[in-house]
Amino acid sequence: MINGTPIYMYQDCSVLSEGDTDHWLRTNWIYRGEAASRVYVELKFTVRDCKSFKGEVVTCKETFNLYYMESEQDVGIQFRRPLFTKLNTVAADRSFTSRDIESGAMQLNTEVCPIGKLSRRGFYLAFQNSGACVAMVSVRVYYKTCPEAVRGLARFPETLAGSEGLTEVPGVCVEYAAEEVGSPPRMHCSTDGEWLVPVGRCLCAVGFEEVDGSCVGPPSAPRNVSFSLLGTQLSLWWQPPSDHGGRKDLTYTVFCQRCHLLSCEPCEAGVVFSPSASGLTKPAVDVDGLEAYTNYTFTVEAHNGVSGMGPAPQRTAPAVWVSVGHAAPVTVSQFILTQRDDSSLSVSWLAPRQRSRTSVEYEVMFFEKGEEARYTVKHLLEPNVTLRDLQPDTAYLLRVRSITPLGPGPYSPEQEFRTLPPDTGALSGGVIVSIIFGVLLFIGLVVGFLMFRRKRARRRHARPDYNTSGFEREKVWLKPYVDLQPYDDPSRGVLEFTKELDVSCVTMENVIGEGRPMMIITEYMENGALDTFLRVRKSNLVTLRLPSCSGSDGIPYRSIPEWLESIRMKRYISNFRTAGLDTMESILELTAEDLKQMGVSLPGHQKRILCSIQGFKE
Repeated sequence: MINGTPIYMYQDCSVLSEGDTDHWLRTNWIYRGEAASRVYVELKFTVRDCKSFKGEVVTCKETFNLYYMESEQDVGIQFRRPLFTKLNTVAADRSFTSRDIESGAMQLNTEVCPIGKLSRRGFYLAFQNSGACVAMVSVRVYYKTCPEAVRGLARFPETLAGSEGLTEVPGVCVEYAAEEVGSPPRMHCSTDGEWLVPVGRCLCAVGFEEVDGSCVGPPSAPRNVSFSLLGTQLSLWWQPPSDHGGRKDLTYTVFCQRCHLLSCEPCEAGVVFSPSASGLTKPAVDVDGLEAYTNYTFTVEAHNGVSGMGPAPQRTAPAVWVSVGHAAPVTVSQFILTQRDDSSLSVSWLAPRQRSRTSVEYEVMFFEKGEEARYTVKHLLEPNVTLRDLQPDTAYLLRVRSITPLGPGPYSPEQEFRTLPPDTGALSGGVIVSIIFGVLLFIGLVVGFLMFRRKRARRRHARPDYNTSGFEREKVWLKPYVDLQPYDDPSRGVLEFTKELDVSCVTMENVIGEGRPMMIITEYMENGALDTFLRVRKSNLVTLRLPSCSGSDGIPYRSIPEWLESIRMKRYISNFRTAGLDTMESILELTAEDLKQMGVSLPGHQKRILCSIQGFKE
């Protein structure tokens, strides 16, 4: 534990052992490649104070040695001490005692050792301990570079620090800049990775000026952006930039973002800038179409004829935060008649885009056409209304206006709607068509049912009657199989089964193919057709033995080929000959593994042969 933190490390503490101590720790191969020839080794370690040990101390030191060895490739675990070169004797600035161990307040020591003039592809580091109580916490190997930099309008690339002296590096002028005549830009990279001794510089081209290490010509940012807000209508104005970039073709661009909590996104297309959002020649703009109860930010950017040509970003005025409150009332339009009958009208309209359910209300004024003095007013929270108790077949005029906390808006233009004539009880055209369609559908279903009954009866009369009940007839037609075990002769059972169906009950409708009906396929049977097998073996009666494990009276076969042929395994005669088995006695101790090595790989064939051998043995 170091300062309360568990740390993994290599530790060696053999100070109490007798005799000399010579312990080594070597790193893996460190690949250098074609990089820097000078590297640095940073060590972090702890060393215990020799005086902190109690009792007799045989050997104790407070230093250890650092070695290195160059190699073109990884030599693995080979370790040849004479090939290592000593770099440094490392001593601790702060050693710890047993009291530091108890309190966990040990201090790490840091030592940096340079290795110069490396020439091979890689190297090893090694640490020798000759009697110190030391713990190695970390080893960091690195090289130094001079970082990429821009000086005097010239760009200098990242450069490896040399092993000794200064390295001269030429610079490249930034965009829209050129070398000063007779003095090209140069700098020098030191061994410590620092740029030193700049020489020469670059100059901006005509029409450009030097700003933060680059050549630009755009103007500075606009100043003092202000605004005024009325409802959801915004007016922005600002002062021109203090620096026009040396040009007179000055224009402005306004950017709008809609913000919610901590995130902002570009304003929607409904936000309209007047006269425009870009290419403005005057420092002012009007914005319409903002949402009520929404936060916006606006930024203004100045441009001239060379803006966008240089690498430097455009300079924008500080953002202006605008919080839109109540929306100003707007004119309602686009009425839609959703439903009507002889005594009511249902009308809806498009709600204003800047709409809040808690702040926008509507006022509807309606009256019978020609009776403007006798009007009725309704107050609504939703953009729709249903007018009831109206006169049938009568025209009504409707006006609507929106109301916000900023006050009521103007009434919409009058819109005329007419109720339906009174219901006289006559059927409408749509109802008549529905009735006709229903009648035709019912007739079609009845005709289809009668035809189905007639066809089913015709099939029932064509089928012969077996004087059995309906349940028994179903059993005849659905019987899945016939159990032939009760019959001594299976053919007798088949004949009885075939009599269950009368020939007159079978009709041929389609011929689906022709077959070999009096024959069966036997080519894949292991012993061929049974009748042929029995006919051939009739004169030699299965002298033959079945391949079973039931035992036998000695070995009834004179040779291995005769035995294999009797158990239908004559294909393996050559396998037994190749294995040197030429007598029946030589096969008695065969195992499944022996057969597998002889080439009898099928488990079924192995079992057949072994069962036959087992019969001989029993």
